[in-house]
Amino acid sequence: MAKLLVLDAGGVLHVEPLILLCGQMAVAGGDRTDAQALIAIPHSALWDGRIRPEDWFAQLIEAAGCPGTPDLWMARFAAMLEPLPAAARLVDWSEIVPIDILSNHRWRWLSSFLVPYQPYLRRVYCSSVLGCAKPEKEAFAAVMAGRPRNAVDVLFVDDKERNLAVARTLGM
Repeated sequence: MAKLLVLDAGGVLHVEPLILLCGQMAVAGGDRTDAQALIAIPHSALWDGRIRPEDWFAQLIEAAGCPGTPDLWMARFAAMLEPLPAAARLVDWSEIVPIDILSNHRWRWLSSFLVPYQPYLRRVYCSSVLGCAKPEKEAFAAVMAGRPRNAVDVLFVDDKERNLAVARTLGM
């Protein structure tokens, strides 16, 4: 029976940068806000491509009351995409099972992070390209529609239970 391994990027292959970023912005903004308040600012429009990253970062900067430009904070965000231990295992895993990525991300950041791992990946599904983000069923449906015909077992690995719950409803 053929299998397919589908991995999230943030929190599985690389550090979840949004938490770190909001912490840094809260510190830079002083007493005006805290990191949890910044994390609560909706980011689904950033991931599914409905808002330009520059505009989303401008909103975050304003909410945090911190200095800097969207370009500065986007560069800091991109620099936070540090690999987690699972990334080092992609080479070994790819010899056993095809690997796809399904991630709520902007393509320019995700594709830059994945450069050294690209030879070991079958396909990458990025929310800003798909036009939908996890936990929307459409994101998972895209993976299921694009899986190899013989892939009966699809294992999805994510660090967020709400995403895993939706994946289960679609047979992952």
